Amino acid sequence: MPEESVLKRHWVRAVQIALFLLLFVAHGYVGRFLFRNERSRRRYLSRNLNRYNRVLLKLLKIRVKLEGAERLQAKGKRCLVVANHLGYTDVVILASQFPAVFVTSVEVEQTPALGQICKAGGCVFVERRNRNRLAEELEELSSVLVHDDAHLVVFPEATSTNGEGVLPFKNALFDSALRSGSPVLPVCLRYTHADGRPVDRTLRDSIFYYGDMAFLDHFLRLLKLQNVDVTLTVLDPIPISAETSRKELAERSHGGIVAVYGAPFGALVQA
Repeated sequence: MPEESVLKRHWVRAVQIALFLLLFVAHGYVGRFLFRNERSRRRYLSRNLNRYNRVLLKLLKIRVKLEGAERLQAKGKRCLVVANHLGYTDVVILASQFPAVFVTSVEVEQTPALGQICKAGGCVFVERRNRNRLAEELEELSSVLVHDDAHLVVFPEATSTNGEGVLPFKNALFDSALRSGSPVLPVCLRYTHADGRPVDRTLRDSIFYYGDMAFLDHFLRLLKLQNVDVTLTVLDPIPISAETSRKELAERSHGGIVAVYGAPFGALVQA
């Protein structure tokens, strides 16, 4: 197929997805207007996010293999879900699997377009660098875990990475699990193949979104891929007891995710 035709096809897909996201934002803002009660609003937005991302996953041609699906129930309790972070597609993957409220930064809230999408999805925005607001933010996160009919999702690395490993977890937001008594549910994302090839350094910049990458350039590279295969592994939930500390929760969940994630580029790192 001529390169010009391929490029045109990619732009058509990009426009289709952009229009789909505009519909999602409109639908989300209707919900924000209709439901004045915060609990009812978040319930609506988390379910709406789940429905739309199941479709968006197909538009992006991402195929998910879910391991440990039964652990998402965690005996009927809502959990603090913690996951490694490789880019914006992580949110699409996780949100497509279960109703969720995502935690992100106030910087994202202030980003044009992306901030509007996150608001329509019912995200909770936190100021990671402002310790004076931490207690108030933890109270809000704990309330979500106690009252909302959705899991709360945090990326404790506090940034996305290039896939060569899992960064140490920041532990402050784990305190929301302690306050609410909610189990911590570690989840590992592994992007295994793209267009039938194992994901390695030659493919990762078309999949992982990290560092100072320009969003549009990366998004168009992603759309050039015919399919992306992801394994989503749900680990055993970590229960809360009177002796549990947030440091322990961070270390246990990090260790479990690292053990599953492994070293996908190990051979290349040695080269």
